[in-house]
Amino acid sequence: GKRASGSSSGGGSSITKTYDSSIQKARKSWSNVSDGDKLTFNINSNQIALSSIDFIMGAKKQEITLVVEALNVTPEFMPHGTVYQHNRITPVNFGSSDISDLRIRFSVSKRWLFNNSFAIGDIVLLSNDTVEWKVLYLSQNGEDAGNYYYESYPDVFSSFAILGSAPRLNASTSEITGDAANPPDENTSVITIVEPPQ
Repeated sequence: GKRASGSSSGGGSSITKTYDSSIQKARKSWSNVSDGDKLTFNINSNQIALSSIDFIMGAKKQEITLVVEALNVTPEFMPHGTVYQHNRITPVNFGSSDISDLRIRFSVSKRWLFNNSFAIGDIVLLSNDTVEWKVLYLSQNGEDAGNYYYESYPDVFSSFAILGSAPRLNASTSEITGDAANPPDENTSVITIVEPPQ
């Protein structure tokens, strides 16, 4: 993707509690966005696992909004694993084809890992923009007193499920973990889930 400096002016972000399938929703709007602007949404909600989203805009838009939700409904047809949280990112007035260099960061509670007997490397991130869940390349990215932090480079905005899984979802563990600075190339960054052998 193209790299560019500069940032756009934009509105603030707000977090609202809702009583539908969302536990919590956060949204941020930007106005007068130009091609090449690097945009960041720091979510700052202890109820939403996603902590930040950044991307480079590839189109000129008058106003765009990003909506992030933590969902309290575990989707059907989830692969084996214990779901930590199911999040959804919805772009308004733009789409995944308008952006490049999408990066998401999220946190997982150390207490949750301990209570569920998972290790730091047992976290898996799945995305689903149509009907199939896929494993995303993921790297561990720091920690604080209560959480471990992870980051990933999805191709599109979609629904994301964060789960603990031990044993791993498939044998290709080297494609799930690795160096954040050198994500694998296009054809290895998304892995279709295969059932573990019985």
